[in-house]
Amino acid sequence: MIDVLVVGSLNMDHTAYVEKRPKAGETVIAKGVGKTLGGKGFNQAVACARGGLKTALVGAIGKDEDGKEFKEALAKEGIIDLLSESEKEPTGFALITVDDKSENSIVVSQGANMDLPFEVIEKAIKEQEPKYLLLQLEISKENVQKSLQLANSLGICTILNPAPYMKLDDETFKYIDFLTPNKVELEALSGNDILSNLPGYEIKNAANALMKKGVKNVLVTVGKMGCCLNSKDRYEYAAGYTVEALDTVGAGDCFNGYFISGLVRGYNLYEAMRFANKAAAISITRRGGSISFPTYQELLPFNPNK
Repeated sequence: MIDVLVVGSLNMDHTAYVEKRPKAGETVIAKGVGKTLGGKGFNQAVACARGGLKTALVGAIGKDEDGKEFKEALAKEGIIDLLSESEKEPTGFALITVDDKSENSIVVSQGANMDLPFEVIEKAIKEQEPKYLLLQLEISKENVQKSLQLANSLGICTILNPAPYMKLDDETFKYIDFLTPNKVELEALSGNDILSNLPGYEIKNAANALMKKGVKNVLVTVGKMGCCLNSKDRYEYAAGYTVEALDTVGAGDCFNGYFISGLVRGYNLYEAMRFANKAAAISITRRGGSISFPTYQELLPFNPNK
């Protein structure tokens, strides 16, 4: 039995740091470039592992040098490698621009991520017997729904980070224990307009709309404001940490991994939210995606009672 099984994408990230992101038809000069291992599945697996959890990752790579780098990285991070190798598609990649305001734009080529057989996922869920199943939306919608349904039938706690946004079938929602959108994703999924950046009634109403479809808990990230949780019998808000941001790429992935780490460590929901906020805050003070994620040792001073 393991703590968490992550099912998701692996993309080689190519990042350009610019003063401002280009408009249509405009060329801008990069102040620096970087190549890092990313993809929401890989990122979240790294966050879980660095949070001290026994972690496995299911995903697909190509038979190429990028795929080899991912396998080496999983071994280095101590993550159980359950990757499938595509015979016809290359490893996914992403083109990222980050401006001086630490805001980013991302273009993703899915590649092998869309060539992941469900049989590989099914085998991993049944053999690894995870306490938590964590998914995102950079793999096929069919695989996401089947994975959630299978885990739910086995009593595994399911967490779906609905990013990037994809329209989901109503049937999918009833298999989700925790849905973790940002404000934009929450607005799109619920159909509710959210005009305020404050974690108030608009967010709560949108979360309630999704809970009526069967979601057990909706945990919404609202950037530097922190996050808020809406569930059947409670509404919790955890303020964010004030830091000087350098690069926000991967912050949501870091948050999701450390939220699960908090739950596994026995923190209550509010404590786990604050724990995840702190990890994400540290990550945005550093360049890059998963390479920016803190280790559990860096968060040891965290006291859930303060």
